[in-house]
Amino acid sequence: MSPTTTPQQRLCLADLLEERERAGRPVRVGLIGAGQMGNGIVVQVGQMRGIEIAAVADIAPERVEAA
Repeated sequence: MSPTTTPQQRLCLADLLEERERAGRPVRVGLIGAGQMGNGIVVQVGQMRGIEIAAVADIAPERVEAA
C-alpha cells in the first residue's frame, strides 16, 4: 500500500481479479504438469473469476486432455 492509499482504496485479490474479468483481461495461467495436483489447480481456477488456464503441458497427453 502506498503512503497515499486509503484503506477504502485497498482491494483484495478477488476484487482485482473481478476487475480484470470485467475489463476482458483475465490473468492467463500456463500449467506444466497435469497430474493430481495439476488437475486440482485446473478445478480451482475454473471456479475463480478473472483468471483462466491458457495452456496445459504434460509428458502424458491423456493427462492434458483429462485436465
